[in-house]
Amino acid sequence: MLARPARVPERIWRWSKRNPVLASLWTALAVLLAVLTVGSLLSNQRLQTQNRRAVQAEKTAVAARNEAVETCVPLTWWERTLCAAPRGRDTASRRSH
Repeated sequence: MLARPARVPERIWRWSKRNPVLASLWTALAVLLAVLTVGSLLSNQRLQTQNRRAVQAEKTAVAARNEAVETCVPLTWWERTLCAAPRGRDTASRRSH
């Protein structure tokens, strides 16, 4: 009678029957690594979404501030001083006199 060679899954199964404690530890480690991998991927996706939103909000805020400064609608006390200051070529001619 000829015996066929045992395949890898069968050898692993037999080894786990002979060493149940080690097999349990290896299984727990594999499950832990799988959970950490999935958790990391989901967390990364969430952080990328939040980062995109923050960048967009910053662009919107900068555009609103630039528009407000251009139309001279003061948002803060220091922008009031910017609105009160003369603009354009007139400031250069005033400094030279």
